Amino acid sequence: ADEWKNIQWKGTFQLDSIAVNPGLRASLINIEIAGELNNNYQITNAGGSASAPKAYIDVLPAKLGKITIIASKVYNGENTILTNSDNCTFQIAGLQGTDNITLEYGTIILLDKDGKDVKDVGTYTFKVNAFKLVGARLDFYDTTDVIVEATVTVTKKPITVKVDNVEKPFDNKTAIQIPSGSYEFNGVVPGDNVDLFTSTGETTNINVGTYPGCKVTLGLSGNDSKNYVLKDTEAV
Repeated sequence: ADEWKNIQWKGTFQLDSIAVNPGLRASLINIEIAGELNNNYQITNAGGSASAPKAYIDVLPAKLGKITIIASKVYNGENTILTNSDNCTFQIAGLQGTDNITLEYGTIILLDKDGKDVKDVGTYTFKVNAFKLVGARLDFYDTTDVIVEATVTVTKKPITVKVDNVEKPFDNKTAIQIPSGSYEFNGVVPGDNVDLFTSTGETTNINVGTYPGCKVTLGLSGNDSKNYVLKDTEAV
């Protein structure tokens, strides 16, 4: 009878080696007969032995997808971030299994929406044009047209200020101002323009005398002040 011609079966192709090449040999294993004829026949070479059926399979490179970088840094006056920093992670779409394809450690230049270098506080999303992928199985992937997109957030740098003793002439008021040169910042990037904007306080009395422990309210000004935050907004 020709009923064997109607047998339905299923199985698994197991490659003899992991590679990307045409005509890789594979064994057909775990063969099972399906359907109503499964009780009439038995496959004797279904267990992956040397007599298991063989096939030749063309294995093509897998298409690697978009690479997304998420990073953050505290403002430091520089327009770069390292890809191996603690606050830099990335995901690669299209990786198969546990393949360890990664970005080579390097430096990313921060860009604004107009493609200009930027260093100030803010969140920036841009394409990274200069990158290199590394990994033992990189040749197993098609990296044509891979896009790398980075989103980098720059946060304000905490700084402190030390206020020196202040003198003022009698003016019948308790209010005091901190003059330029009577304070010193700690943590400001050299060359950045940061000053005290609001720096007002009060003495306990309007009379001439020395008043220790006067609290002064502090605020920042200057072209680069947006990149900083005072750890304490009051000084004594």
